[in-house]
Amino acid sequence: MNTKVLAEVKEHWDVLNKVDARWLEGKSAGIGITDERIRHCRDTDKVARGAAVSLDSLLMLPEILANPSAILLDRRDSAIIYVHNPGTGSKREKFVVRIGINTKVAKQEKRTRRLMNKVTSAGIIDVSELEELFGEGHALKGQKVYKLIDGAL
Repeated sequence: MNTKVLAEVKEHWDVLNKVDARWLEGKSAGIGITDERIRHCRDTDKVARGAAVSLDSLLMLPEILANPSAILLDRRDSAIIYVHNPGTGSKREKFVVRIGINTKVAKQEKRTRRLMNKVTSAGIIDVSELEELFGEGHALKGQKVYKLIDGAL
């Protein structure tokens, strides 16, 4: 399974360090995605129910990750969520990035392993649903699920 490095998000290190510098220690600024995850983002069922991100957005993923509308911390599973406003009313595209996954990477004809940040899922969500996840009492026994790190929904 090939992992493609999409973007170096060094400009977000300062923002992400606000979350917890120890959480990011020794991690790369690169964000990658596998072919399998690309297929998952455009899954037939997701497309049929209108929950799949557009093909154009997948092609623009490096730019979206470098310049998101908002960056959120998902406290349930220590993921970073990059939110993109495609200009379609209240709908937002969200890209879930897991930090520091041990990954096989092809490097000059041989494979090596390294800790990498990877897009693991993506989808369309209404901004009101995102806002609900900032509310009290959702999933974490009275704690907010998402924390806004940067930007605006």
